[in-house]
Formats: sequence, structure tokens, C-alpha cells
Amino acid sequence: MNTSTRSILALFVVFFSFTTALAADNWPRFRGVGGTGVASDNPALPSSWSTTENVDWVADVPGWGWASPVVWGDKVFVSTVVSDGEAREPNKGLYLGQGVREPSKGIHHWLVLCFDLETGAELWRHEAHRGQPRVPRHPKSTYATETPTTDGQRLYVLFGDVGLYCYELTGELIWEHPIEPKKTFMDYGAAASPVVHEGQVFVVYDNLEGSWIAAFDARTGKQNWRLPRDEKRSWATPLVWQNELRTEIVVPGLNRNRSYSLSGELLWEFDGQMSSLVIPSPFAAHGMVYLASGYVGDSHRPTFAIEPGGEGNLTKQGEFADSPYIEWYQPKASPYNTSQIVVDDFLYTVYDQGFITCHDAKTGDEVFGKRRFPKGASFTASPWSYNGRLFCLSEDGDTYVLNVGPEYELLETNSLDELCIACPAVSGGKLLIRTASKVYCLTEPKSAKASDAAFHEAESLVERGVESGKAAGASHLVVRSGEVIHSHSAGVRDIETGEPLRGDTVVRIYSMTKPITSVAAMTLFEKGKFQLDDPVAKFIPAFSQATVWDSTAKMAIAPKRPITVRDVFRHTTGYAYGGNGNEELEKRYREAGLQYRPPAGMLPPDMSIEEAADRLATIPAHHHPGERFTYGFSSDLLGRLIEIWSGRSLDQYLEEAVLAPLDMNDTAFQVRPDSKARFASCHTKVGGRLAILDKSTDSDFVTGFEFLSGGGGLVSTANDYAKFCEMLVGGGKRGEAQILKPDTLQLMYTDQLKGVQGDFRFGLGFAINDIEVGEGEQRRQVQEYSWGGYASTDFRLVPELNLFQIFIRQHIPSNHGLAADAFEIIYRRVE
Repeated sequence: MNTSTRSILALFVVFFSFTTALAADNWPRFRGVGGTGVASDNPALPSSWSTTENVDWVADVPGWGWASPVVWGDKVFVSTVVSDGEAREPNKGLYLGQGVREPSKGIHHWLVLCFDLETGAELWRHEAHRGQPRVPRHPKSTYATETPTTDGQRLYVLFGDVGLYCYELTGELIWEHPIEPKKTFMDYGAAASPVVHEGQVFVVYDNLEGSWIAAFDARTGKQNWRLPRDEKRSWATPLVWQNELRTEIVVPGLNRNRSYSLSGELLWEFDGQMSSLVIPSPFAAHGMVYLASGYVGDSHRPTFAIEPGGEGNLTKQGEFADSPYIEWYQPKASPYNTSQIVVDDFLYTVYDQGFITCHDAKTGDEVFGKRRFPKGASFTASPWSYNGRLFCLSEDGDTYVLNVGPEYELLETNSLDELCIACPAVSGGKLLIRTASKVYCLTEPKSAKASDAAFHEAESLVERGVESGKAAGASHLVVRSGEVIHSHSAGVRDIETGEPLRGDTVVRIYSMTKPITSVAAMTLFEKGKFQLDDPVAKFIPAFSQATVWDSTAKMAIAPKRPITVRDVFRHTTGYAYGGNGNEELEKRYREAGLQYRPPAGMLPPDMSIEEAADRLATIPAHHHPGERFTYGFSSDLLGRLIEIWSGRSLDQYLEEAVLAPLDMNDTAFQVRPDSKARFASCHTKVGGRLAILDKSTDSDFVTGFEFLSGGGGLVSTANDYAKFCEMLVGGGKRGEAQILKPDTLQLMYTDQLKGVQGDFRFGLGFAINDIEVGEGEQRRQVQEYSWGGYASTDFRLVPELNLFQIFIRQHIPSNHGLAADAFEIIYRRVE
């Protein structure tokens, strides 16, 4: 793959960094967000536990089921099947085809349970189906092996041999779709879990009698499409792969590994000469999708790393090495039942028979060969990771904790007392492990009193992050009531020069530009230049001809209502940062020139804001105005509106209305001449090591660009951005500079989505979150406003406490976990 393509892949995370961040503290599907098994770092997550140590609560789960728990908000969802008769316990260990059972003769109850994440109390249960099983089940399997999934609005539960069920998160059944049971190889059952994406639920059912993949309308249960599959022995959960070219559904298979469009067209396929049984689920990392199968009885147990953009047969020449889309291939590097995991640049494989190996995730090169776990452990649950640790849960309930790195380093072993087959879930600083009869909620206990030790803990966290290579450098600033209560920087702003990163280091803030643009626009709102419900076409006539793409009719249609200024502020225009997997819209964005130009990132090349807005109006929107939150060019459109309302260029008006009054002298669309010596290089990881992606002396942010992006074009410093945050928590005022009236700022802090996007709330420029601060009896809930940038910059505001935090890094792909951990440590310190 050429260097340009690799750079684009490295930077692609901008498209989804915030949509992913929205779900980051939830665990909405099998193996969490994206099916990666990697959770956000959180100091509350335990590294050691037992049946008594670090146990927050334990909930009993009746019957049998290997479905993993899923979590959204304060709710934990689990599925199970209970028999009225004598139930036989599933067996553990490796089965090579023996011991198939007949269907149970008793009445069974297919149940969905919901528990409170904080207390473990059962909130509701629903019987999805009652009856006698119509197909046998393998000695190691259950009738509830598929993990539910949720989009935060509804819960989707699949019992593969019975049906697909949709619930309100409060337990009311919305719809159901029956599924005709089929004979499966060795009666393993239908273990592939459902996945949900943008209003569709995708289900794969490979069997011996008639395999298929189908998409169901998430709201109504209507089957949108269904395709037959020439597969019989595949159980992998499909992956909705959102890459830089499109969004596609990747499904491994014994005969063919395949990718489908969201509307069901076959995009690509290839014969991977997979092992006899295909069980590991695909996932994406480093811009590639990983496919594997490793039945223990076969000599060929391949792992593939696939690049995006493939069409047709990926191996037309018959050789894996000849395919431009197969980045690397290992013939004997796959597990049987477990799925692999990528943490940083390491691909770990946990084998059923009790071994682990490690490969370079980008090249496939072996990092270390087979290492055996103690005690003759065997594994079915897939590994997971957080806080720089790798966790491997054996069927005996023993979790082996390893250090993430290039060497096998076993740190400790944590034991529970039951058979464990299900994969755990991680959410809200809690680890949820489902055993044969229970769900354990595990977390580190909170200290009774807060102390200044929290600041030391935050410093240590940042230092460890730099030392481990998560960042070349980082700076953390905390201000309360106008006083700096914590400031710490570590590492360098350029790994070649070794110059330190500090609070006055100039950095690319990318999407942290958006709140500044929104505030500037609201100063014009106060001057009566617009109303929030004014149609955009009132100011930009080209939008009077705006259209919406109808995916069913495959044509542009008239919108249900005009796009309003409010839609622009709250990102409900329907305009994204590209086609988001829709090939026609991808083409339209490309033809309009509204594409990214790495490493400048969010900036179309050599285009005025006026021209960009007019071109955007010619592209059909992804959905009707106001229907949902779609992250994209809306803030750039707002920048053009500012020019129209003010009669000034965007950079001139931002300077006059916001930057100059707040003395933000280092914040601009181009690095100022007197700031160049403090400008940081932007880094990435190459081969597991930090490398410079955008050199400070050669960056477009130094030379400048014509397009002034209201969505991502500014540079700033932690110290400079603090002046902006001080104004926001200070009721619109900093010192003598009154930027906004308190009532206007309160309007910006008000949720403008109001249920449009599930639990996600967004004001006029900020995400809105409920968080907890303080310790022990002083623990309480407050409202936080936040956003960040894709070079790993973040800010958080708590106006109620007159508190804000800023965290600065220069690293792509973005990773906001280090900042989130540092913020949480400080929140615990708050009195």
C-alpha cells in the first residue's frame, strides 16, 4: 500500500472519533463498540478480583446462556433460556465432534433480563418465547448464545433458532420477527450475534439447510433485504466496518469471506481457504479489518488483514500475496473459538488449548510465539483490554492478567468459582463477568475521602501515558473560579528535537474549533441577525434547492422541511463528512471537492467558504433535516453564515468578536509568525513506535490554506483555550470582556436534540453529559459540557462548579481515553 493511502488510513479516525466517543462508556454489542474488545481506560476498573475482592454486586441469572452482557447507560441486559424440566449443564473443554444431544423434551422459556448497573437489582424481565426446542444443541452450547445489541434507543435480542425481538430499554416489546430453525453442523446452533447500524439490524444465520444474511428495519422489524449464503459452517458475528471509503458489512465464511453494502449488494469476496469451522468474529484496527479461523484439527489456520476499497474477487490470481487488498496474511495464527484482539500495535491470539501468541498488527510479523498459560487452562471467551492490561478468561473462571507489550508478562491470576464461556462487558468503570449462573460486577472501591493525592495520581497517569508511548507529550490544565488548581505537562512536542510540550505549545485543535465558531455565531444572534428556526436558504439561496437521498428509491428527493439554522448548530442538517458508506453520496462529495486533505485533516483544498457552501447545497443530505445527529460539515456551513451575517470574513469576525476580546493571541487559522517556534509536530504510531506525521516546520497550518474551516481549522494552546473556557463557565464574561449574555449562553447549554439521538444530548456547540463529582458522601451529579479534536485534544466544562479542564496532545489516530481518565481523577477531587 502506498504512503498516501496509509496516511489517509491513519487519519480516518476523524470521521468517527466523536460518534465512537458517544458510545465509548457503553458496551452495546458483542465485544463492545466495534467488536474490538478494547475498553476505555478508567482507574475504577479492577486489575484484580475474586468472589469477594472488588465485588460491587452479584446478580443471579436463571437457566443457561452464553450471551454476553451488554450495557447502555445505567442498564445491563442479559438473555438466557430456562427449562421447566431438568436442565443439563453445558460441558467445558474441547469437543471434536462427539456427544451431540437430542432436543430437550420439556418446556423452555427464552428470557431477556435487565439489571441496574449501579446496584444489580433486576429492573425487568420478559419472556420472548415459550415452547419445546425444535433443534438439538451441542454439549458445550446453549439456546441463548447470541449476544443482544442496542443503539441506545432500543434493545435487539436474537435467539437464533426462535426469532429476533426488539424492546424499549424499559422492557416493552416493540416487535418480533420469527426465525425458522435449521439444522446446524454438530448442532452448534446459530451463535452469530446481531449488529445494529443507522436504523438497520443485521443478522447472519449460516446452517446446513439454507443460510442467509438479512437486514431488518430497527424501528418496525420489517425485513429490508435478505440474501442466501453459500455457507454451512460459520458462526462469526458480522462487522459493520466504517472505513475511510465506505461503510460495509464484513462476514467471514468457510467458502468465501465476503463484504456487503448496507443495502445488501456483494462488494467483495475471496476464498481464504479458511479452516473447517469459522468462528472468530472480525473487527477493525489500524484502518484494516482482521479475519481469522483456526479449527484445531486443520493445518491451515489463517489470519488476514484486509485493506478497504476492494471490489469483486480479491484473489483473482489465486495467491494471497498478489492481492493489493490483503495487507498481510499468516497461515497458522488463528484461534478456534475465541476472537483476536488488537491493543496498540499488538495482535494477541488466545488459543482454546491454553496458549497465547502476539503478532505485529500492522505487518503480521511474529512478536512472540506460543506461551502457555498455567494450570492447563482452556478458553472460549475472547480477551479484552483496558488500562494497559490484557485479560484472558478461562473456562474455569480464571482470568490471566498480562501487561500489554512485546513480551509475555503474566502479572496475576483472578479466580471466580464457575464455568465461564461468555465474553465480559466493560462500562462506567465496572467490569461485568457472566458465569454459569451469575453476573459479577467488579470495580475498584472508591476512597472515602478526596485529597490532593488525586493531583499526584493525575500527574502519574500522564507520565505513564507518555512513557508507554500513548503520546509524545501531553498537558493537563484544571481551573476553578479563575484559579489554576492543577497544571502538569510531560513529554515533548517533537520527538526529533526533544523540545518539551508545555501549556503554551501551539497545537492543532481541529474540532475544538466548533465551539468557538458557535459562540461567534451567537454574538450575531444577540444582534438580531438571525433566528434559530430561520431557513438556511434565506441567507444562502443555493439551499432552496437542497435535496435528501432516498436509499430505497436510490434518488434525490425533496426534504420534508427546509434546513434551519438550528439544524446547522446541532448537526441535524444531514450533511456528513462524506458518503458514510453510501456510494452515490461518496461520489457526490468527491465530485464537489469536499474531501479531506491529510494531514490538514478537515479542510477541502483551495476552496473559499462561499464556494464550499454552494457546493454542499448540491449534494443530497443523508436524511431529512432534524431527523438525527450527523457529524459533518455543518460547522463549516455555520462559518459561511457568519460571513454573511457579519459582512466580514470568518477569520476577521472570530478575531473581532471572540479571540481579541479574550486575549487569545495564539489562536488563529494559521500559526502566527511569533508562535512558530512553539508549534508542535503531530505524531502517530508506526511499527509500534512514535513517528512524526505532520512536521511543525512543514505543516499546512504554518503555510496556510484558503479554506477557513469553522469546523476544524484553528490552532491554539492550552493556556489560550483556557481563556475561552473561563468565559464559558463565567456566564459569557471574562474580565471586562462580555462575549455573550448569560441567557444566550444558557440557550447554548440547552439540549437541542431532545431525544432525536437516543440518550445523546447536544446543545448549540457542546455535548451535554451528566457526571458525578466528589467522593464518598459528597458524591453528587452535575452537568458537564464538552468536546474535543481528532489530534487528541479535549475540554470539559462544569459551570455549576465554575470548573473546567483542558487536555492537550498531538496524536493521530485520536485516543481520548487518557484525557478521560485524567478528568475523572480530578472530578473525584472536587469538593
